[in-house]
Amino acid sequence: MDDKYVMPAPDEIEQLINVGNLAELRDLLTRIHPADIANLLDELPSEETILVFELLSLEIASEVLDETGSLVRQELVEKVDDERLADLLDTLPMDDAAEFLEDLPEPVSERLIGLMEPEEAADVQEILGYEEETVGRLMNTDVAVLRRHWTVTETLEYLRSLQDAETLHYLYVVDRDDRLLGVIPLRELIMALPDATIESIMNEQVVAVPATADQEELAEMMSRYDYFAMPVVDDAGRLLGVVTVDDVLDVFEEEVTEDIQRLGGSEPLDQPYFAVSIFQIVRKRIGWLLLLFVASTLSGEVIRFFQDELDTVVALGFFITLITGTGGNAGSQTVATIIRAITLD
Repeated sequence: MDDKYVMPAPDEIEQLINVGNLAELRDLLTRIHPADIANLLDELPSEETILVFELLSLEIASEVLDETGSLVRQELVEKVDDERLADLLDTLPMDDAAEFLEDLPEPVSERLIGLMEPEEAADVQEILGYEEETVGRLMNTDVAVLRRHWTVTETLEYLRSLQDAETLHYLYVVDRDDRLLGVIPLRELIMALPDATIESIMNEQVVAVPATADQEELAEMMSRYDYFAMPVVDDAGRLLGVVTVDDVLDVFEEEVTEDIQRLGGSEPLDQPYFAVSIFQIVRKRIGWLLLLFVASTLSGEVIRFFQDELDTVVALGFFITLITGTGGNAGSQTVATIIRAITLD
């Protein structure tokens, strides 16, 4: 019977470091999922975080880098050699590399891009050239493209030679000018006759999203059509890249976080809460707090205006608490039902 996968506790990692058993630690790290390694880095002290990260192979380290939070990323950028970081970015999918770089100070970002391979650097710069919150910022330019005159056999040979394609759930057919012509699910390609041409089996009713569209629009489209991936095109219908469902889940998380922060009377934060300074938090919240303060002051003035009536009929005072409490309950119910309605929309 195989042993069950158990993620080691941070104490176990620290113990191996303290006794200097780095060989065993390196072997242990190869058996831990990259997402779990990222969680461990969040809990380890700064020096041990860097040591553990340096023990990782290039492939595993790139996956861990993609999963880490903003605080750990900041430590890595400050203390890990630029050449190694650039190699890691070359290994990452281009959309993830762009996401990593966009959160860095511009001089640091430009320095790392300059150390990347020219082709990867050009792809990252293309992605970063789109406005924030647009689909172009999410797309991966490493996409498998097919020609309509190919046979199924030729296509399968082509797919076996690929290394960097983001996803093969859907295969996109383009013409000589890279205009999107159709789509073929991988399952249908495998089930087709070897001599069949791509043109004969492709679906010409392909749903694509413009690179300049809002990310929230993309999330709604992928939810509506239940797609694992969606092609991204320019104004002329040329295929630019593909967006996968994992990127859309990140969009859903960001949008829900922003909505909840607004419902709580705060402007959305640009970074995770614990990575934001107290001054930024105050700036985001002070507007609504001042507005509520003014509203409470006006409520007090209304009560003071009717003070004589309250003194005459003391029983009216009991209704103030009742009305205030009922108003709060009604507000809570309204917020809950509206949030649920927005979620299901």
